[in-house]
Amino acid sequence: MLSAFITHIENSFPELKEAGFLLACSGGLDSAVLAHLCHKAGLSFALAHVNYQLRGDESDADAQFSASLAQEMGVQYYTTSFDTTALKSREKGSLQEIARELRYNWFKELLKKEDYDFMVTAHHKDDNMETFLIHILRGTGLNGLTGIPSKRDKIRRPLLAFSREEIHAFATENKLVWREDSSNESDDYLRNKVRHSLVPVFKEINPEILSAFETTQRHLLNSSILVDKVIQTTKKQLFTNQNKRIIIDLAKLRSFDTPTAYLYPLLNPYGFKDWLAIEDMLEAESGRKVYSPTHVLLKDRNTWILEEITPQIEGEKTEDEIDDSFGGMLEIEEVATFDKGDSDTLYIDKESLNHRLSVRNWQKGDYFYPLGMEGKRKKLSKFYKDIKLDVLKKPRQMLLCDGDEIVWVIGQRADERFKVTDKTKRILRIKVIK
Repeated sequence: MLSAFITHIENSFPELKEAGFLLACSGGLDSAVLAHLCHKAGLSFALAHVNYQLRGDESDADAQFSASLAQEMGVQYYTTSFDTTALKSREKGSLQEIARELRYNWFKELLKKEDYDFMVTAHHKDDNMETFLIHILRGTGLNGLTGIPSKRDKIRRPLLAFSREEIHAFATENKLVWREDSSNESDDYLRNKVRHSLVPVFKEINPEILSAFETTQRHLLNSSILVDKVIQTTKKQLFTNQNKRIIIDLAKLRSFDTPTAYLYPLLNPYGFKDWLAIEDMLEAESGRKVYSPTHVLLKDRNTWILEEITPQIEGEKTEDEIDDSFGGMLEIEEVATFDKGDSDTLYIDKESLNHRLSVRNWQKGDYFYPLGMEGKRKKLSKFYKDIKLDVLKKPRQMLLCDGDEIVWVIGQRADERFKVTDKTKRILRIKVIK
């Protein structure tokens, strides 16, 4: 295996011969073998170990083993530890997902701090097949079936060309020592269930399943590349960026032969999962919404509006506390003269005010007297409809108020009652600073 590994490095990972890298070492079979292979191949690396403190003395023994392995090879050793159980009680996600995020965040910081070029992990062919099956069980698209990438950003995975059987044979032949993780025997984790129950059945049916799987995944990857090119072209046709939101041309999407075929590749990057609800939105009435953990998709006439979910600002803000809940700050200044202004600037008669100015969101029943309508009262809900303010923008449209009275629908329309007239003695200029 050593000669095959060296040839694989020369052909597929020549950058690892020229640069120093970090090698993720759990102390288990895979990472221990990878460390020995890199050492025997004369590569320049350091070991990095994460102690998740999940198995008490076992976890500490893994860290000690990894440190001893680094000392034996004469390479630098880095380690960190996390109270993963405590983090799990405070954060969403499975224990494995949290551990993975902790691990890769630390690797990223370590690469930058210690000036290493790459992070090398010990994923192999069997890991790739297990990941493929897990994605099928959870539901996925084409990209989810293309496997663990051998290269991504600064991550390198040279063992993906080798099977668990080959790795174990190398360790046995060379009388290597490694740590056994007792949690690998438990079926509490989905990956272990797949490894213990599904993979053996596939291998029994076809002893060459890993080679067949590798060929299939290569074809899927090629197909994925073609699909990505089509989707990028389609996005240019359908997507328009507008004020931190994406407007999707629904009429054009519906004109495609199979519009539903585009939904997953177009919207999956934004975290959506309820594909039946999204399909229904192709013909749904305006106002229908579907949420992902990070975004909302709104049907608005012949468009879909895709917008990132942001926290809503509640309560009133005085002029000293006005913030960016409407996309900027308000600069309030008394001036001697005024001009027509623009959508971001308002001039009002200061003496027409009865209270301290405040900013708030729209409330049911709100009304005002739109400037230029000769004192006619209008409900804010009707005004919003007239200016085609969609249901996503309505709760975020901010109002400048004098007590309960609306002075300015900020950026949209001022109130007639506060306008500057020939009798005005003191003028306030209010400007949105973005």
